[in-house]
Amino acid sequence: MAALDAARLDREPFAHVYFYLARDDSQRALGTTLYRRRLLNPRVLLALSNMFEPVRRLEFLPNTGYLFPVGSRSWHGREEVPAGAGERNSILLVYYRDPSREW
Repeated sequence: MAALDAARLDREPFAHVYFYLARDDSQRALGTTLYRRRLLNPRVLLALSNMFEPVRRLEFLPNTGYLFPVGSRSWHGREEVPAGAGERNSILLVYYRDPSREW
C-alpha cells in the first residue's frame, strides 16, 4: 500500500461541482437548497435551524448540476429525502487550492 501524500491532506478546497444523475424528471423535488446565514435573526434564539434562510432550490434533473465556491459565506444542504423518493445519484468534483502557487 502506498503512503498518502500529506500535502494533499493540507490543501483547502475552493470549489465544489455537482453533476446530477437523476433518472428522469420525476426526481425534480430532490434537489439541493442554497442558503444565506442570518446571524442577527431574532428567531435564531428559538431554534438554530432559523439561522439559515433558503435562497434558491436547485431542481434534481437529468444532465444538470451546479458549482459553488467553498467558504465561510456559502451554504448548501438537503432536507431529509422522503422514503421511497429514490436515490440522489450524483458526481462531486472538489477543486483544491495549490498552496505552492500565487494566484
